[in-house]
Amino acid sequence: MKGPSMHSGTAKHRSALKAIESVEARKQSIAAAGQASASGEASASPAKQKAYGGTKTWAQGQEDSGGTLNDITKGQRAYEKEMKAKDPKWNKREDNKWKKTQNKINAALGSSKVYDVTKDIATKNVDRDGDGTKETEVMRGIGSNKGKTLTTTEKSVEKANISTQRDIVKKSKEEKKLATTKEGKNTAKNKRDEAQKEIGEIRGGRDDKYTGTVVSRWLGKRKAKRNQRQLDRREEKNSPTKLDTKSYKEAGVSTTKAKDWNKSSAGKAYKKKSSPTKIIGALAGMAGKAILGKVAGKVAGKVMGEKKEQ
Repeated sequence: MKGPSMHSGTAKHRSALKAIESVEARKQSIAAAGQASASGEASASPAKQKAYGGTKTWAQGQEDSGGTLNDITKGQRAYEKEMKAKDPKWNKREDNKWKKTQNKINAALGSSKVYDVTKDIATKNVDRDGDGTKETEVMRGIGSNKGKTLTTTEKSVEKANISTQRDIVKKSKEEKKLATTKEGKNTAKNKRDEAQKEIGEIRGGRDDKYTGTVVSRWLGKRKAKRNQRQLDRREEKNSPTKLDTKSYKEAGVSTTKAKDWNKSSAGKAYKKKSSPTKIIGALAGMAGKAILGKVAGKVAGKVMGEKKEQ
């Protein structure tokens, strides 16, 4: 009777190792699989599964992060390797740079795990639940004792979200430089403005009304509105059926419904009816007013002169 071969024993051993694989190793294997899928390699099946500890698949995370997740993760792995080479005792969970990057990866994959990346000098402990114990760490500021500033966890999440949008801005600027068509450049610009608008809305208090200060929230809201105007102007300029701003305003159509109205039969009929005739009539009216104004001025001058002589 034949005993187990060396190959079958090795296979069993390998299976056993996989069964007791650590949590950290599983995270790294999923991350590696996600990168492999993005580069077109064969082993992409884990990227179709929800990431460990998250609510999204790797592909969803890559899309929601504006195509930056693979690059961020690759940079994180390279940083880990570099730091371990410098110091074998290096602890990533005590490294603020590692924690900031990991928060971005976790946020992109829908993980609730958040590492505190706030500075001690900017935080304080307060009694939020009224039990006499100052156990809640929050950001310093007016009203921090009354719950009017973010907790350190909330601030860390906000920092990660803003940092992700900055990565998208940076990537879109590079895409704009590489674009060879007008459409490609406009797509990159829209991507950039959407990310900048998102930063403005976050700082403006969309996610939490107590973020930052009154001034920083005001500036954030202004920034978001400015970016939205840029997006609207670009859409109007490059629309196949460019909006006739004057027409839809005269017709009493709101700006938000202007695009649909512009394409509708009512909108087309209104513009067709009012285009050449209305423009000529407006010009004639302006010219008539100018001529009448000059005539009226001369007549008035003559009358005033005659009165003075008398």
